[in-house]
Amino acid sequence: MRRRHSRHATIGKLLSLLALVGLAASCNSALAHPPDEATSTPEVAEVPSQRLSGGERFSNNPALAVGGDGTVWTTWIRHHRDQGDEVVVQRGDDDPVRLTQQLGQYLRPVIAAVDEQAWCVWTATERDRVSSIWLARFRDGRWSAAERLAPDETRAHQNPEIAVRGDGQLAVVYQVHTGANYDLHAKIGERHVVVHEGPTNDWDPTVVYDSAGTLHIAWSAFDRGDYDILWKRGDAAPRRISHRDMYDLHPWLTASPAGPVWIAWDVAVVPGHANSGETTITGANHGAKTPSNYGSGEKHGVEVRVLDGETVRTPGSPLDEIVPFAKLEPQRGAQDESPTGYSAGHGSLPKVAVGPEGHAWVIYRALRRTQHGGWLPRYGTFYHWDLVARPFDGEKWGAPVRFADSDGYLEEGDVAVSPGGALVIFGGEQRAGSGRRMRQHLAAERDESNHHHDFAGRVGCNGEVYLAKLPSPNRPAPTAAKLPVASALREASSRLRGRGDRYSVDHSGKTYHLWWGDTHRHSNVSRCSVGIEPSPDDLYRYGDDVCNYDFFALSDHGVHLRNTDADDGNYYWWLNLKLADLYHVPGSMSVLYNFEWTMDFPNGHRNVIYPARPTVLLDREMEASRDLVKGWKLLDEAKARAITIAHTSADPGQGTDWSDHDERYQRVMEIFQSARGSYEHEGCPRQFHRTQNKQGFYWKCLERGYHIGVICSSDHGYGVAYACVYAEENSREAIWQAMYDRRCYGSTTYGLVLDVRSDDHWMGEAWQAAEAPQLEINVEGAAPLRSVEIIGRSQVLHAEGSVEEPLRKRRHQIRWSDPDWNQQTGEQWYYVRVIQTDDEIAWSSPVWITPRREP
Repeated sequence: MRRRHSRHATIGKLLSLLALVGLAASCNSALAHPPDEATSTPEVAEVPSQRLSGGERFSNNPALAVGGDGTVWTTWIRHHRDQGDEVVVQRGDDDPVRLTQQLGQYLRPVIAAVDEQAWCVWTATERDRVSSIWLARFRDGRWSAAERLAPDETRAHQNPEIAVRGDGQLAVVYQVHTGANYDLHAKIGERHVVVHEGPTNDWDPTVVYDSAGTLHIAWSAFDRGDYDILWKRGDAAPRRISHRDMYDLHPWLTASPAGPVWIAWDVAVVPGHANSGETTITGANHGAKTPSNYGSGEKHGVEVRVLDGETVRTPGSPLDEIVPFAKLEPQRGAQDESPTGYSAGHGSLPKVAVGPEGHAWVIYRALRRTQHGGWLPRYGTFYHWDLVARPFDGEKWGAPVRFADSDGYLEEGDVAVSPGGALVIFGGEQRAGSGRRMRQHLAAERDESNHHHDFAGRVGCNGEVYLAKLPSPNRPAPTAAKLPVASALREASSRLRGRGDRYSVDHSGKTYHLWWGDTHRHSNVSRCSVGIEPSPDDLYRYGDDVCNYDFFALSDHGVHLRNTDADDGNYYWWLNLKLADLYHVPGSMSVLYNFEWTMDFPNGHRNVIYPARPTVLLDREMEASRDLVKGWKLLDEAKARAITIAHTSADPGQGTDWSDHDERYQRVMEIFQSARGSYEHEGCPRQFHRTQNKQGFYWKCLERGYHIGVICSSDHGYGVAYACVYAEENSREAIWQAMYDRRCYGSTTYGLVLDVRSDDHWMGEAWQAAEAPQLEINVEGAAPLRSVEIIGRSQVLHAEGSVEEPLRKRRHQIRWSDPDWNQQTGEQWYYVRVIQTDDEIAWSSPVWITPRREP
């Protein structure tokens, strides 16, 4: 192969350079964050790094392996703006080689090597097909053409991890969707085997061969409302090694030269996960004491164990020493974090590296939130993740070091051990310093009272891949046998209700099923969360396991996906699309394409939902979509099939006055969200306190004669509220069409069934009638019912049950006709509101009926 000739150091020279340089004395070096970027600078030493990627493309998802002869193999994703991805691999100092034959949607390549052989595997997603895993092999001096790892597998499969034994036996472990959940499969040598199967999901596999050639596999398994780490050694049965009262996520295995295997994982405590928020009617809502907005009250840390034969040992006190295991709150002013300036966010994606002499390091992402005098800064991105490492000295985890150039997104790095020490590969985006750059390029003044004012902020320069070498501590390596045995595992009862029997109805010769989902949920890509919310991958996981979604639409802000001032292109919009395809499993989880189109009053905040591609990205920084009318025109010109869903409609800053309307796109609105509360009408049950915009309530759009149905949503934090739709099947097209047809309702809780029809008509329909139509209402509660109300003409027209005299039963049916029908001359709207005794609510979409008077 042709050698690289560029301004970048070769890997061989790089390793020599890094060994000589060692650790920088402090973060006040040229690579440290500029002092104007934070109220305090992290006082940590710095590990130098060298860029591997060429700088001409956005590069990320790096992985690393070292062959038995010491050859360093690296791989990563290289993105071509508006075209697609390619998987590249680099052997030593050779030029990177492209493994994929065409640009596509690729994720997370991993690599393994032994002697003169190497293997690279990755996930491919497509918009109209389930995900699959691909493999390329290096042998006899060349790479093979990429081929399917499991060519006969027709089900969705993804997220491979790889290991190779000294004799060349390859093991690839990955997730396979059975149609109901993800099981764990593996290809070991030429055999395809099932590692673990069951009624719930298995996530995040990791695999390693120990020094004796025994295969170890670990993963995060969802069970009884909790996530636990399971470990399988050789042919032994899987064994739980984590406590049951916390979420245990993102495990990573590594082998030590002395024999024991080390494992690290994320730990999260999420109070009130999947409740409906703080607002109440009578105080009966159990979620009232648990804030749901922006992840308040969450705790996070990193655990590490040593698997010494059948004995599980604990090195030091990981939860106390690696990441501060304390409540994480949205940053509003100065806040002490440890190490100074750092916190965990929702996850750290930890790895463990054990060097050739047995020295152990834990490597993880640490959230750094910079400030400029308030919660959100005037300029820049105000948060990023550094890659940080801590050594284990035999008794405790030592002081952290930071990898230079690692400031970027929450993206996992990778580690491998060479004869000269432990190597670390990672992505960086130059997010530090964005405030200074924004002060130089800011085009217009921003409204400081608007918490979304940083939409034009520069995210970074470009996604790049870097390599670094950890130093070898000047002390004896720890001995596993001297470490204490891990404490007995804690048990916990189930905290969540599972999925019940699906509600179905026969109507007009068709069978409709009730599907539950969410069309408004932000990840840590959205900057208004200050980095503390889950990653998109974790949100898809929680949506399936914790929230019981049948469909989902991730809704990060369009301007944050487009990165208007950065030269990293539209990468995060591309990532949003390919992750939607990754987690889309027809019949099980329908993932719609979505983003939030964010405008100030009176245009308001909208979620833009597409059933298919092509999609059109809208944001207020583009003249063509600066307001509602312009954006709708752009959708019309693109012939895009889209729904633009208003939320927080009565908010004075991000709400609407309903003055603009286009029935082609404005089909439903969010009547309630768990992050805040209800926007139904002034004085409504569970009304949010920030509703000073009285023209933005839901009743106001109905009074204007608009035909707009309702759903509920989550928005931020860990609460949940549901969009509930009636469709013949669980597919993107059917779910989207049900919302478009307004054959839907909103619920603050899972399992509250609301079925509203009239003769041959569903909720959401409009028609004419000579006689007073009869509404047929069927309610099945997730808890005892308090009341069922029929609302029309901006008042309660009929109610059964009340706070004083609740219904106190789980099922209730009503047949009702408007007694004042003959007095009405114009179109009438009616909808149903159901309230349970625990303050959970459901609202149906209305029916619109115009009296047809005979001459």
